[in-house]
Amino acid sequence: MRDLNYDLKRLQAAHDDGSHGMRTARSYALAQIADTLHDLGFKGVRAAGLKRKHVVALVGEWKRQGRSVGTMKNRMAHVRWWANRIGRPGVVPSNGALGIANREYVTNEDKSVVLDPDKLALVKDAHVAMALRLEAEFGLRR
Repeated sequence: MRDLNYDLKRLQAAHDDGSHGMRTARSYALAQIADTLHDLGFKGVRAAGLKRKHVVALVGEWKRQGRSVGTMKNRMAHVRWWANRIGRPGVVPSNGALGIANREYVTNEDKSVVLDPDKLALVKDAHVAMALRLEAEFGLRR
C-alpha cells in the first residue's frame, strides 16, 4: 500500500464522522484520489503534505477524463474533508476558482399530468377513482 493511501486510511479511522454510507463513499473516493495523484507523478506524497498544486492537478485530470460537474464537486467535497482534517482548509480553492461549473439539473420542467375526466370515468372501483382524484388534487404521483 502506498504511503498516501495508508495515511488517508488512518486519517479516516481517526475521524469517523458521517453516516456509514458517507464513510464508505469517502474511503472509495480518497483511494481513487490517492491513486490518481500517484499516476500523475506525485510519488511519495503524504496526507499532511496536501498542496494547492495537487488539487489543481486533480481537477485538471478529471476535466481531461471528461468527468461530470457533479462528480467533480463530490470528489472536491472529499478533498475538502481531507484538507480540514489535516488543518489546512485554505489549500483547497473554491469550485469556481478551479473552473468547476455549476450543476445542471436535468429536470427543470413540469412533469405533472392532468387527470382526464373521461379516463377517470372508466375506472370501475370507486376507491381507486377517489384515490386518483385526491392524487390530482394534492399534486401527488403514483
